[in-house]
Amino acid sequence: MKPYVPGHECFFHRNILPIFQQAVKQENNISYDSLLMLAAVVSGPIEFIDEGLVYWRRHPQATSYHTEQKYNAWEGLQTALKSLSNHSQRNVTKRYFQAVSNYPFRQKYTIRTIRYMKTGSIIGILKACCVCCIQHKQLYPHTRFLQSCIKSFFTPLYFIRDCSKFAIH
Repeated sequence: MKPYVPGHECFFHRNILPIFQQAVKQENNISYDSLLMLAAVVSGPIEFIDEGLVYWRRHPQATSYHTEQKYNAWEGLQTALKSLSNHSQRNVTKRYFQAVSNYPFRQKYTIRTIRYMKTGSIIGILKACCVCCIQHKQLYPHTRFLQSCIKSFFTPLYFIRDCSKFAIH
């Protein structure tokens, strides 16, 4: 639900390419960054290398250049709720989750969340919110209980609000 790993920062084994290509065939306007990350996650363990291997140059024409907005907690919740009424953002979210729905995810909660998100319906998205809330310990393990539950419940809405701006161009 949080596809924030820039593709140029990823090294991957070629065995993830068939999974990746399957999603691209379904949705060819999708951002490759998140697809590579998800393909790697479902293919086996991933590792973090704490060493600078690339120089990242930001420029205003980049798809994700203007996606980072700072919200206080209340504004963040409000804007996330408002994203439910944005049909265009919900449609992008639906297309994204339809494209990744064939990835071989193993966790039943992940599969269920994807199934609900790919409907694009308000009811489906709210069901995904409930599934995420149940999994709050996995999503936000180092956060206090109530805060963890709230942030987890809103995670699908944060995806619609933030990621729908760059997940599909």
